Amino acid sequence: MYFAHTTENLVRASEIFAALEENGITKKDFYNFITNHKTYTMYKEGSELTYEGLRNELKSIVPNIKKTFDDNGIYYPKNISDDDMVSLTLLKFFETLLNWKAGIMNELLSNNFLEMMLGFSGRKQKYFENYLKKIGRFGGDYERYFKYEINQIRYICRKMMKKISKLYSLINEKNPSE
Repeated sequence: MYFAHTTENLVRASEIFAALEENGITKKDFYNFITNHKTYTMYKEGSELTYEGLRNELKSIVPNIKKTFDDNGIYYPKNISDDDMVSLTLLKFFETLLNWKAGIMNELLSNNFLEMMLGFSGRKQKYFENYLKKIGRFGGDYERYFKYEINQIRYICRKMMKKISKLYSLINEKNPSE
């Protein structure tokens, strides 16, 4: 999610173009360079994400998840199946994320202790309510949330792969030092 964030993507193409120039990459070497560049490979990986893939990855680390839950006092049935443990993990993450986002926005909007404790009024209250509505638009449906986020990541990653491939037109036919 961080790697595919819009703000981060503003500089990615420039970074890669600088690396192309610094390494003297020609059009002949472009494909090999790009497909082995860490940024492009991260976008490629992001463009192939699926909800089922996420669940399978989490299933492969269920013992680690249980240990994390134990370490943090998060209850789960001791005889829980791996599939149910993954579902519980995604639900807990989803709930924690929503609470964290709401808390951060509350802190950002609060100008004083009273607002933090009693809430907002006027335009601030309306803004905060709209924000809560926006982040809560999936209700308790964590699966729909993750599918939405994965689709967003896939879209952004594909778009960035196309943008990076367009750098081909900006590089030299031959290395200037040859």
